[in-house]
Amino acid sequence: MFLILLYAECLAENLLKDLLNHQFVYSISKLPSPFFKSDKRLFGEISRLLSSMLYELLRS
Repeated sequence: MFLILLYAECLAENLLKDLLNHQFVYSISKLPSPFFKSDKRLFGEISRLLSSMLYELLRS
């Protein structure tokens, strides 16, 4: 997880600040997939968490 955040920070500082639009794509392994099929709110909460993490990263 630390390497992902470090990579995102590197992208934000070196590349993405020069771009007008930002788009991030994240993937989740197949292992927790059954949990998301039975509880869609869980996937929504994880998506909001990732979105807020990226927002804070880009804001700083």
